[in-house]
Amino acid sequence: MTIESAHGESPVSRSSSGIDRDAGQGRRHLALLLIAGVAATALHAKFNWPLRMPGHHGLEWMALLVFARCASSYRWAALAVAIGAAASTSVPVWGFKDPGLSHALAYLVQGLALDLLYGAGARVRHRLLALALFGALAHAMKPPVYWLLLHSVGGHYGSLTNGLWYPWTSHLMFGFTGALAGALVWKATQRWRVRGE
Repeated sequence: MTIESAHGESPVSRSSSGIDRDAGQGRRHLALLLIAGVAATALHAKFNWPLRMPGHHGLEWMALLVFARCASSYRWAALAVAIGAAASTSVPVWGFKDPGLSHALAYLVQGLALDLLYGAGARVRHRLLALALFGALAHAMKPPVYWLLLHSVGGHYGSLTNGLWYPWTSHLMFGFTGALAGALVWKATQRWRVRGE
């Protein structure tokens, strides 16, 4: 015997449709995160800051990554964005001179680092300064990744011409600024949502 609700649905059919709906929303959410990664790659390729310092693309990359991380309830949101960015680096339309494995690997390490920092800093991740520091540290992972690749498989990394210290500190600086911008946009979005309710 099947017990029906007032709307004529059995609890079983209602719960299965709810699961399907949740799964569909989850897939759409993941797709949006991956698309955000592709957008980050497009910005990197097409938008050139008038700066000649290593890591300056952290301004837009960390802004987007931190915003996505804060706006998402998915535990590995930043990594999902980074996967989208890494997967799209080899697309010829962007015109990268040497996309290679190094760019993709750097994106993945930065996304993973941000997720781990965000998870470990649960008590302080609602604070702007903490989010900016998370972004700075995540972005600063790129020079060590390049340094390890340089000393293990070789290659050419212009940012490491004068050693590791200078690009590492400039990545920290740009990562902090970009992450702060992303966190501010997220906070503004939260306030706007509260006012709209």
